[in-house]
Amino acid sequence: MTVPETRDFTFLPWDSELFGFRVARLHTECISGEGLDKAIASLQAEGIRLAYASLPWSDNTARALLDKLGASTVDRKVLFKKCLSAPVATPEGVEPWPGPECSPELEALALASGHLSRFLLDPKIPRHVFPDLYLRWIRRSVRGEIADAVLVVNENRALAGMVTLACDGDLGSIGLIAVADAYRGRGIGRRLIVAAEAFCAERKSKWLHVVTQGANQAACALYSACGFALAEEHAVYHVWVP
Repeated sequence: MTVPETRDFTFLPWDSELFGFRVARLHTECISGEGLDKAIASLQAEGIRLAYASLPWSDNTARALLDKLGASTVDRKVLFKKCLSAPVATPEGVEPWPGPECSPELEALALASGHLSRFLLDPKIPRHVFPDLYLRWIRRSVRGEIADAVLVVNENRALAGMVTLACDGDLGSIGLIAVADAYRGRGIGRRLIVAAEAFCAERKSKWLHVVTQGANQAACALYSACGFALAEEHAVYHVWVP
């Protein structure tokens, strides 16, 4: 399943395999007047059914064009970052997951972490996509394929929370993070974030980044309370090609 890259979009083979139809990423620079019409024609010609578009939240002109087209605003993606300037100790009770296999409880937390995912909330997305995507994410994380660590908190022999982490040079990133419903309000989310800071700082990362949904007010408030600063906001669209 291949499609040549064009000036208007980039074909996404992994997404296409997961969805079962052709998916692409629309290039931001083509979202303007006649350029958008041309891009839609290119997508149609190549049999693309779904195209993602991501642009700065403040770009009202481009957003208006996509709105007029009938594209769905599926996410207000926010990026938080924190400078890891001081040594941090790992909080007590946070431990590495003893991979490389997942437990049902860990997989349930992975699914819970995506409760506001655009792949879950867009009704046009096939229903199998969201669980397939997040289960692949956590399974590949514990195998060390896309994460450097999976840290967990156990309470009364039950899995209370988890976070996945990756470090690349100066940058550390939080991937999935979730706290089980029965253990919310006990500071476990904060412990996981501090443990993430300690893990990444130990590996010489200077920054820790995390992306979440703007609609996830609890997560945004937690990151702000932990000293993260809002760095970027993007509007994410799903353009369903007629």
